[in-house]
Amino acid sequence: EDKGGIMAKRAIWSTKSLELALKGLQQGRKLIANPFYENKTSLLKGDLVFDRTEEEIKEWIKCKNDIVYFVEKYCKIMTPEGIKNVTLRDYQIEYLKHLENHRLSILLSARQAGKTVTSALFMLHYILFNVDKNALVLGNKRKTAVEILDKAKKIYLELPYFLKPGIYKWNEAEIVLDNGCRLMAEATTINSGISFTFHCVLADEFAHVAPNIIEKFYNNLFPTITAAKARFMITSTQNGYNLFYRLYKAAEAKINEYAAFKTDWDEVPEWDPDTKQWVPRDEKWHQLQVANYGSEEAFNAQFGTNFDISANTLIAQKILNKNN
Repeated sequence: EDKGGIMAKRAIWSTKSLELALKGLQQGRKLIANPFYENKTSLLKGDLVFDRTEEEIKEWIKCKNDIVYFVEKYCKIMTPEGIKNVTLRDYQIEYLKHLENHRLSILLSARQAGKTVTSALFMLHYILFNVDKNALVLGNKRKTAVEILDKAKKIYLELPYFLKPGIYKWNEAEIVLDNGCRLMAEATTINSGISFTFHCVLADEFAHVAPNIIEKFYNNLFPTITAAKARFMITSTQNGYNLFYRLYKAAEAKINEYAAFKTDWDEVPEWDPDTKQWVPRDEKWHQLQVANYGSEEAFNAQFGTNFDISANTLIAQKILNKNN
């Protein structure tokens, strides 16, 4: 019996031997040295000795140095046609490169633009190809943060073994890898992120954090981000004239340290179930949605990126803009 995984840690594993072990389990055999974390065959135990082939080493290095290559060649997600390899849209490629090039970034996104998946891909790449780094996902609700972590976990499961560090911890709110990296998910609170040293922090749906929390949270967290020279990524859909609005507008004007990025609704394709293809959102789609929502203002509240939401005023924003 392989008590505590000792025999598995003494063995020298490879993609080929792992595939043999997997085949043995599928045939109902008992492994004397079991390399799988909690018998989950998509997860490897921590501290295994893994012998990569020369080709696998080249691929690992290429994936580390090129996140777009890593995503499009090895990452799979659920699509309308089942689990498929990720095909990044142009703005997603630009955004991933934007995140790599800027330590502080702020994203204003239309809804349904794939913001959650793109964030999950970046966070996963960060913990796979670094050493001894702590990453944190904060959401306006715990459910939002856990959803991003869950997407990262599902993408991890589909990766080939040679790209996977071993697992120390794997639960709903945290994964810990044997390369010393961890990824945690929490709800945004006044004290979020200040009790731990984090090197990469994502604050998702920042504009939708409760107004009585957001200022105190930000004022508590930002000094720790600055002191650690950590990556800090703010992402959100619009939600009126609040702290997110002020930070984003200052970034656009280049008067703070954040690098602004925006994704508009017309950059995002729409899935056509009849043709089973992604098709561009055009003016015809826009007018149909305006009719579905009942007004341009209601459409903008869901898909707009100009912060002009008439729900925050007593006069329709279109009229205010015209008068100005």
